[in-house]
Amino acid sequence: MSFSLTCGGSYYSHVGDLPGYTTRNGISADDRRVVVLETRATALPAAPPSRPGTS
Repeated sequence: MSFSLTCGGSYYSHVGDLPGYTTRNGISADDRRVVVLETRATALPAAPPSRPGTS
């Protein structure tokens, strides 16, 4: 996929997610610049139930 940039350029990318991870990458049209970002996603613990009379 090609994406336009606000500077007038563009980059090419695709998604590649795995369970628990998010990966994004991009490469410039002239093949001179590459970026890869990967994050590990975990669920936040649930909030404890509130008790009557407390906030």
